[in-house]
Amino acid sequence: KLLMAFYGYFALVNSCLLLIILCGTWSLIALILYGLFPKRHVQTLSRQGISIGFRLYVAILGGLGWLITDTRSLDPLKTSGPMVITPNHPGLLDAMVILTALPALGLVLKASLLDHPLLGIGARLAGYIPNHLTLAMIREGRHNLSRGQHLLLFPEGTRTQAPPINPLSKSSALLALKANVPI
Repeated sequence: KLLMAFYGYFALVNSCLLLIILCGTWSLIALILYGLFPKRHVQTLSRQGISIGFRLYVAILGGLGWLITDTRSLDPLKTSGPMVITPNHPGLLDAMVILTALPALGLVLKASLLDHPLLGIGARLAGYIPNHLTLAMIREGRHNLSRGQHLLLFPEGTRTQAPPINPLSKSSALLALKANVPI
């Protein structure tokens, strides 16, 4: 049991270190892209870069046997029209795994993450939308959707804390209604 506990701790620490390295590296690359390309290209490049980085992270963790994912159910969304994607949010990796499968995905995220030293730069350059001002979030979300993009929004507003799911906010339904897209 002690060996299994040590292995679990080792896997957790090293997966966190790997994520820090990948996010830090991407933040530097994203800043360089910001200086070299027009804003409209930077958003696309940032979203693709984030998706590639998270794919690399998930692949490494999968190769080590530390994470098992299956995103095949997201494949039909790659060719579908714009929509609001509203899964529950049981863990820290679920958004990351979804972003590996749908690289052009827009994202509504907790506003404080835009100020995070490792995640903020990439999230801002990717045009991810903070959740703190509902009307601004809906306006920006509609803009993403009007360009044919999907938008990921966790309707619980935070990670799931009370099984099976937390109470849902009305913002995802209002956004889909205003943008005239399915959820």
